Amino acid sequence: MRLLLLLAASGCAVGGVDEPSGTSASQLGDSADAAIQLEGGGLWYRRVSCPSPSPATCIDEGHFWVDLAIRNDAYAKRVGIVWTDRVRHTPWQLATGVYEAPLADGFERWGVDVTTGTMTGIEPHPQIQLAAFVEMAGETHWDNNNGADYTLE
Repeated sequence: MRLLLLLAASGCAVGGVDEPSGTSASQLGDSADAAIQLEGGGLWYRRVSCPSPSPATCIDEGHFWVDLAIRNDAYAKRVGIVWTDRVRHTPWQLATGVYEAPLADGFERWGVDVTTGTMTGIEPHPQIQLAAFVEMAGETHWDNNNGADYTLE
């Protein structure tokens, strides 16, 4: 199953998050009481410039977002993801999350927003591999799709 995000910003955004077969976003993570669960995410692109009528000369800036449900076990926490672009074979990078809103059942929504860089119109778009984490109350909890990592493409 694939969650798809379609953005109407200049008609150039499509994204999705790979999920284990037969699950919904609310079922991700180890269990219903998991400390961290991936809620959704997607890729989007912004046209930076287009020096000629040919789409091959256009430059796009890649972005992605991830929303996480974090169990509120402690006030102080560090939330984020580790990610890499499998198309460009980039090294693993760290992106930190920011608090967005309270959720039901003692959870909070945290969001991660990342700019992946620029690409021309003929380059392949990023394929982001990621795992999410939260550090709180002296422990680190991971959601890595049961060892397979998540993919945004």
